[in-house]
Amino acid sequence: MALVFFRTVIARVGREAPGITFELVPLDDQPVEPLRRGEVDFLIFPEMYMSNAHPKAKLFDATLVCVGCHMNKQLSRKLAFERYMSMGHVAAQFGPTGKPSIEAWLLLEHGHKRRIEVALPSFSMIPPRLLGTERIATMHSRLARLFATTMRLRIVDLPLPLPAFTEAVQWPALRNNDQASIWMRKISTGGVPHGVTPAIFAPSYPKVI
Repeated sequence: MALVFFRTVIARVGREAPGITFELVPLDDQPVEPLRRGEVDFLIFPEMYMSNAHPKAKLFDATLVCVGCHMNKQLSRKLAFERYMSMGHVAAQFGPTGKPSIEAWLLLEHGHKRRIEVALPSFSMIPPRLLGTERIATMHSRLARLFATTMRLRIVDLPLPLPAFTEAVQWPALRNNDQASIWMRKISTGGVPHGVTPAIFAPSYPKVI
């Protein structure tokens, strides 16, 4: 979700606390492990899959849509579930073991498994791989709309309505009272007015999954 959500956080921090730098790291097979080991400062992830061992805060509600090339004739009319399942899919899978993304889990909960023809390590890599093909992808609606501003994509409703879910930010419990972490969390959730930077905030290097 770095492209959709965190880019605005990075832009604001760049204006108000220019000494801060960021490192965005790939999602681990077990996202809670880097938090437990203190290797990352924040995890942005669907709340339903977060550990209860660390504090967290809601960011926004997310929905899923079907995306394809604007020339994909299969998407020119209402997409039937049977056609959706029979088409080739481009999907994101994470970590060395290829852990499925949220839409795969939601589909599996309904007993459905797509025919994945292209697997990629990031959602942001999906849209370019749809252009000029008959393949489709299931993506966050915000990310799909962002890419549709620069690429000729077609966005349609899913034939099987998948539930909305909450994207949240989580941080290591051992840093719960850290003032720099608190400030960054408030920036992320909109709790800090623009221009307000704590005097104790020293240049640091937040790692974000």
